[in-house]
Amino acid sequence: MIIQFLDRGLIYARLGMPDRALADFAEVESRVKNRPEWFAVPDFKSRWLALVLGRVRAYLKKGDLDRALADSEEAVRFAPHSAEARLLRADVAAKRGQDELAAADRREAARLAPDPMFALPAPRTGSNLNRH
Repeated sequence: MIIQFLDRGLIYARLGMPDRALADFAEVESRVKNRPEWFAVPDFKSRWLALVLGRVRAYLKKGDLDRALADSEEAVRFAPHSAEARLLRADVAAKRGQDELAAADRREAARLAPDPMFALPAPRTGSNLNRH
C-alpha cells in the first residue's frame, strides 16, 4: 500500500493536483513510521527521494515557496548526487530570486549523471520495432 500511495501521489503532483498529492505523501510518511522494515527495502532511497521531490512539485504548484525550498534542500542533503534534486532546488531558488543558488545547482546538476529513477528510458531499437 505504501508504494501505491507514493505512486499515486507522484501522479497527482505531475498532474498539478497538489492537495491530493500532499495527502498521499502524508499517508506514506504515516505508514512508514509504523513499518520501519520499509527502510530496508533495496530501492527505499530512490523512492524516498521521489516522495520528497514530489512534495517540492506540489508546494511549487500551490505557490508555497518556503516549503518547496525546505523540501528541495532536504532532497539535496538526502541525495547530494541527485541531478533531479539539484535541478528542482534550482527551480525553487530561481522563483525565490536566489539566482546564485539556482545557477550553482544547475551547474552541479549538469556534471552529475542522470538519476536512473527519473531518467526516461532510452528508445529501443531493433528489427521488431520497425515492422508494420
